[in-house]
Amino acid sequence: MTLLNRYLVRQNLFLITVILLISTGLYVLTDMFERLDIFLESEAGLGLMLLFFLVKIPGIISMTLPAVFMIAVVVQMNMLERSRELVALTAGGISPLALVRFIILYGIIWAVLQFAFAQVLGVAGERTSSRIWQEEVRGRAPRESALDRLWFTEKNHIVYVGKAWPLQGRGEDLKVYTLDRSGIGIKEIIKAEKFTVREQGWQLEEGEVVTPSQYSTRAFTHMDLALYQDLRSFLASVGSGLKPKQLSLMELSEAIARLEHAGSNVEALRTAWHEKLAYACSIVIMGILALLVTRYTSNIYKAIVLSLVIVFFYYGVNTLCTSMGEKGLLKAFVGAWFADMLFFCAGLLGIMWPVLRARFRKA
Repeated sequence: MTLLNRYLVRQNLFLITVILLISTGLYVLTDMFERLDIFLESEAGLGLMLLFFLVKIPGIISMTLPAVFMIAVVVQMNMLERSRELVALTAGGISPLALVRFIILYGIIWAVLQFAFAQVLGVAGERTSSRIWQEEVRGRAPRESALDRLWFTEKNHIVYVGKAWPLQGRGEDLKVYTLDRSGIGIKEIIKAEKFTVREQGWQLEEGEVVTPSQYSTRAFTHMDLALYQDLRSFLASVGSGLKPKQLSLMELSEAIARLEHAGSNVEALRTAWHEKLAYACSIVIMGILALLVTRYTSNIYKAIVLSLVIVFFYYGVNTLCTSMGEKGLLKAFVGAWFADMLFFCAGLLGIMWPVLRARFRKA
């Protein structure tokens, strides 16, 4: 590492630490004032309240780090500009592109750190804070999340579950369409009011078997069916109680694989998988945008306000696109990465525009 890079890193680390402490403190204080009445009503105690906000800090840091990185770079570049250090660097033969390369490489290191931090401490903190809030503060016992209107396939069966309680291993309103050897026609339709999930197969209660080819119907009280799908795999789906941000990238990958094998829609989880990577990469993009902001204004107050506006629009575009990806209106990859690609292209074009404009004039 060159002397210049060591100087820039040391200066930037100081600014990131200060801004991160301020942003985290403001976030915690705001959240604390919003929840204080509920903590007091529950008589949870000061220790539990402190633990709740302590375990939330890793998630807060992971969430705010892209914006913090951008503000830190903006302040740093403004300091270099005011002290005429940028002029000295240019006079010393150091190209402005050297700063761009430094910010990109430095941003990549922060992106890797943010991703690792979010996947380990961030996920664990989110789960712990959610448990404390629901069980110990709100006084709600862990309850079973019911799955409604669930479809999946297993071998030659197409299965519809009206309502199921996966952790209890039971459900209601079951319909199983068994396909014939061609895989096109329906051999029989099995309906059951209730069912129980067991390792040796599902046990059905109070139902009937319809055979379309024979125009016959046979009622049954109990019936064993060769279905072995574990419904707990579907608990990772959105709206079932487990949020994607409470799952690590590896856990999301495993959930997607299981649900895809069962024939379930995994667009929401796939979008969340890509979004975890895209959000970490946004740190690099924020660094490029910070250079763009400082190039067009040397006023520190204007630069910070403009940076906050850019961050606001980034989060808005990112939220909109990821929501569209979760609903299947956009491909999961596009929904998660669209904001990154849009702001990266805009930032790079803004930085390179003076060079491109000069070339256009010469041409």
